Amino acid sequence: QKLKDTYLTTTPRTPLPQYTGPPNPELDEDISTWEVRAAMHKLRTTSAPGGDKISNKTLRNLDENSIQAVTKLFNKHWRQGTLPPEWTHAKVTFIPKPGKPLQLTNLRPISLTSCLGKLLEHVILHRLQNHMHHQDLFPHTMLGFRSNLSTQDVMLQISEEILHPRHAKRTRALLALDLTKAFDNVQHKAILSALSDLGVGTRTHAYITAFLNNRTAEIRFGSAESSPFPLGSRGTPQGSVLSPLLFNITLIPMAQKLQRIPHLSHSFYADDITLWTTTGNVGEMEETLQAGADAVAECAACIGLACSPTKSEILLLHPTADRHKKGNPSIHVKVDGLPVPEVQKLRILGMFIQNNGLNTETLSKLTIMTHQTIRLIKRIANKHRGMREHDLRRLVQAFVISRMVYTLPYLHLTKIEADKVNSLIRQAYKSALNLPQGTSNNRLLRMGVHNTLQELTDAHRTAQLDRLSSTNTGRHILAALNIKPTGPPPDNTHSIPKQIKEKLIVHPLPKNVHPTHNRERREARAKALYKKHADNEDAAYVDAAEYPCHQAYALSVVSHDLKHKASASLRATTSLEAEEAAIALAIASSTATLIMSDSKSAIRNFAKGQIHSATYKILQSNPHDPRPIQLVWVPAHAGNPGNEEAHSIARAYVNRAGRTVERDCARDRLITYNEITLHYREERLTYPPPHHTLTKEQQTIWRQLQSRTFPSPAYLALIHPDQYKPECSLCGALRANFEHILFICRELQPPSRWNLTDLEGWEIAVSSSEPASQKRLVEWAEKVARSHGLMAANRD
Repeated sequence: QKLKDTYLTTTPRTPLPQYTGPPNPELDEDISTWEVRAAMHKLRTTSAPGGDKISNKTLRNLDENSIQAVTKLFNKHWRQGTLPPEWTHAKVTFIPKPGKPLQLTNLRPISLTSCLGKLLEHVILHRLQNHMHHQDLFPHTMLGFRSNLSTQDVMLQISEEILHPRHAKRTRALLALDLTKAFDNVQHKAILSALSDLGVGTRTHAYITAFLNNRTAEIRFGSAESSPFPLGSRGTPQGSVLSPLLFNITLIPMAQKLQRIPHLSHSFYADDITLWTTTGNVGEMEETLQAGADAVAECAACIGLACSPTKSEILLLHPTADRHKKGNPSIHVKVDGLPVPEVQKLRILGMFIQNNGLNTETLSKLTIMTHQTIRLIKRIANKHRGMREHDLRRLVQAFVISRMVYTLPYLHLTKIEADKVNSLIRQAYKSALNLPQGTSNNRLLRMGVHNTLQELTDAHRTAQLDRLSSTNTGRHILAALNIKPTGPPPDNTHSIPKQIKEKLIVHPLPKNVHPTHNRERREARAKALYKKHADNEDAAYVDAAEYPCHQAYALSVVSHDLKHKASASLRATTSLEAEEAAIALAIASSTATLIMSDSKSAIRNFAKGQIHSATYKILQSNPHDPRPIQLVWVPAHAGNPGNEEAHSIARAYVNRAGRTVERDCARDRLITYNEITLHYREERLTYPPPHHTLTKEQQTIWRQLQSRTFPSPAYLALIHPDQYKPECSLCGALRANFEHILFICRELQPPSRWNLTDLEGWEIAVSSSEPASQKRLVEWAEKVARSHGLMAANRD
């Protein structure tokens, strides 16, 4: 009962409003098979099933007749405005929140609902998202749960308008407002009224009404299980596909009201509301923020929500020169008559901001996380066994680097703070490579395994600006911050012509087909597809190739018997547009009913029903009567003759145009985070990684040889003077250091053909990526260690 009262809304149900908006025939039309099929492609096969035991994996593998039967079932309820009880019932379990004591108030509810019901939610969600996008109904300040927008876009605005050093002489104020259990308390009638205001149509409104009304749940905790009970008329269903969108639309009036307050900036990310101002003196800022807080409280009350004054916080940043003066004015803002506390540090979406202008809180947490990761590495791997270097580097990326990149690009660190972060990065990677912390930083850089903080920041900012440039809301944010977009305006997508869309079947895309890690799977699929369709006269292969240093592509279509069927040139800014257009060219210029493309992204767009302008124009020019068309993904460069021939023809066209040596080609511009960070690492890479055929111990020795940290008597004598002597035990030299034992000692010389007579020859040897060379050098080091009695030391 306590779990039920704490986490679930069981208030009495109230009557829900009818639809009062204008008709919307587009949103209210019958659900089509292609929409259901497209929604199936989005399902995660790892999701747990609901009470009906139908899993997403089952749904994704349905045949065409079954998909049509599901569509028929959906349309029955769509027309009637009803839903089966099984689709509105949830089985609620609980898991403890990480890092908190195991108490009743520190649990997280997990609702298991019908996967079949969620499939219909995906269909309706796609329709509503397109409606909101094409009608431009979301304010540009609402960033939560929207495509190509992120929490870091809120941080970018705060960084540029509040934290940037150019504002150091100004007073700035931030107010973070907390809506108490917003997702659990928003009124159903507020959601339905907002839908009426947006003009979503009668059927859509009726579906959402049935979706919210008459919901039931049962609680499972360990072996205990409650009987089903009804839920009230508040809250969006936990775990539902539609819930984030439904919550977002109830906040639109709030965002619109805040936009009308002078000198007030704001941003929404779900239920996290941040207000800030930089205009006027402290008194004027107080009035501005108070007006914003009043607007939020008033709009929240209209939809059944309330602000929590005790969980809301305000932070005031005084000019740097006045920061340490006594008697600096404070700022006082009230929410629902209660004061909001002024704090010294404020957390906004995971980013800590301090009123003293420093970043000690962030660095402290990153230091703790880095040291915890280092201890984790020591527990799960050592020099001889456990996880290998490649996997340990991925672990550092996941636990350390990703956390750093999340907030540090927005905090304007001092040089001392930046040096501290770079030190943490080096510590983590030295641990992953089983190298001592005293390893040369320069040699670690030359291994190309990590990026510096500046490189990570540059890559992250470039990728973020490119992402923001691709959406209207993102470009609005950039314009407000006086940042120039890095790409062209977003190309408005078009819906696939209805007569083609209704007869289009897009086959599911396979998983685990990475070009490097799953080469065998790719080759097997490529060969199987060709074997199956080699004699299929209705099959065609398509591909596209980019002209050198021109924003244009050559398209090619090849028949089942590898004959050239059609080709074209297309002006486009991305390869995705060209791959889409190649599919459209096959539809328009041939009678093929099975089209194979090696572009997953292009096939996904056809599955979604949204394509670029050039593709749409080609389809509109289709002289043929609409025919059933199947789209199938074929792995590129995996031995499928049809795909290889289409690729060769497209490449032949672009090569015929001739190449130039211009270095500023648009196609060579690095824009993704991974591309940029990899570029920085490869630029300085002189010490290649150990070959995968080496054992774990040999990989460690290889890195020790490259970094010159392989144990020597001289080195060990400094650490354990009572156990080791610095002299050479073979030739009697007074100091047996790294160079001496490996290639100088006259009593133990490497073969002359190896050319290891000096440091220059040694550097050439440890710069080899050949597995045979690496193994030969490692085995020599092992022999040297045995001769000097150092193997025990190397195993420490």
